[in-house]
Amino acid sequence: MENKDKYLPLWYETGSPADGTYFIGRHLTARGKENNSNVCDYSLYPILRDDADFLLFQTVWDIVMYPVLEEFLEAINVKNYQPRQQSYHHRVSWCRPQLLFPTDDPFTNYEAHEKKLPYIVGCFSMEYHVYGESGLYEEDDTPQFRKYYRPQWGWIQDVKDIVYTECDRINEDDMVMFLDNTTDFKHSIQKLLQLMTDVNAYESSWSDRLQTAVRMIDTHANELHILHQAGLYDIETLRNSLERKGLMNEPVKQAMEDFNCQLRRYAMLTINLIDWKNGGIDQSRILSKAKLLYREQCLQHEQVVPTFTVSNTEKRDNYHHEAYESTSKGFDWDNVYPRYPFPREEGESLEDYEHRRREWLFHNSR
Repeated sequence: MENKDKYLPLWYETGSPADGTYFIGRHLTARGKENNSNVCDYSLYPILRDDADFLLFQTVWDIVMYPVLEEFLEAINVKNYQPRQQSYHHRVSWCRPQLLFPTDDPFTNYEAHEKKLPYIVGCFSMEYHVYGESGLYEEDDTPQFRKYYRPQWGWIQDVKDIVYTECDRINEDDMVMFLDNTTDFKHSIQKLLQLMTDVNAYESSWSDRLQTAVRMIDTHANELHILHQAGLYDIETLRNSLERKGLMNEPVKQAMEDFNCQLRRYAMLTINLIDWKNGGIDQSRILSKAKLLYREQCLQHEQVVPTFTVSNTEKRDNYHHEAYESTSKGFDWDNVYPRYPFPREEGESLEDYEHRRREWLFHNSR
């Protein structure tokens, strides 16, 4: 094996406008399109293939390079793929595929088996239905988390390659929101560095990398480069080294766990929300800490966060009804017109309740 083959091939190290990878490879942040001459001077630390989570590395490549779901599915190897049929009565519009770390996503309700997965590619869609001869129209208020792809190593014609397994979700959730944790991410790096100094952890390469990552954050460097430098793909080598040397005391362990969490949340924020082809970031899916606190309070008291009314139905059919908040969990059926004559029964599962309401809608909307 040649020496260069020992290291990860950094597809995000360079880019050009001609092939649409300028924002992917440039030295500056891709959150905005403007240039910034104050970015610190840095070079990306070479990562050995044997030290890297190559599966995650390739998954990020697939998501960044193929932000349109149809193109993503054409580019990858898919197991259990089930094409969705479109019709006049039922149409689906899929959103951009999303890198998700279930244990580090504070906004989404994951099933127990989903929480055991290290990372997945989440898929969100908007659906609408047309019922009966009356043409009553029903659509999602927001994109719903309906399926995901699980990347794993497999074999394609006797060649080891990444194979994605398509998985349908049991329950649906609203589109994932993100917290801009850039400051918390930076502080977690600084805290880990300080504790490594306190225990005399002579990890010069990692100390240099993490110190450079802090400067890169301060000077608004390319987010893909920050993730690389901070160890998204090979942070386990630092953990293993500290454990092997007996330096993983409780404070260092907690700092490492917090750093890992902040690193993965920063990855979800930047990889999913930045337009890596044209620059810019989707601000509409970033939650402030105030909104996050409000959401947590609602969940603690088992309240439902207020939702929007189905304004399209009101405008089209000229129905004028008072807007009110949903008291049911899941899809906001209470704001579908005409209103339903029955509430959710005590002990009734959400699936049975929505099935009963769908039947009522089908028989009473003609």
